[in-house]
Amino acid sequence: MKEIRGSASAVARATPESCFSLLAAVDRYGDWNGYLVREVEVIERKEDDWPARARGAIYVKHSPVMKHFELTVAVRAEPPRAVYITRIPNEPSDREALELAWRLAPARGRATRINLELQAVVSFVPGFIPLGGVGNMIADTLLEAATEALAPA
Repeated sequence: MKEIRGSASAVARATPESCFSLLAAVDRYGDWNGYLVREVEVIERKEDDWPARARGAIYVKHSPVMKHFELTVAVRAEPPRAVYITRIPNEPSDREALELAWRLAPARGRATRINLELQAVVSFVPGFIPLGGVGNMIADTLLEAATEALAPA
């Protein structure tokens, strides 16, 4: 098993509520980040209509071994402060993991500081292959796409 960690931070020119709406709607990730997120289908919604569980496919262009991944995730939303996305194991012995933590805080003016933390545990990468910087690259790609989607037209 190989651990991947990454983080990114930026200020978006949008309110925390607007940022939260974009990030909690996981079924729309492909609209603003088709480079990484290829498809998402919500399979369960909460009473407030936000996604609770979703199935999707992601594509990691710079992965040293695999590029296309299918997964099911749980979504936990804390309006308008945070969105947590956690991979659901395929079976009890499945030790692979993926966690994304989007944290939002008001910034000066009508802006929002967005912090993204990524943690993953994968089995498809041999131990001898270095992954330095891959986690930060993925986090940067996600965050850059989100801030571009939130930018005023």
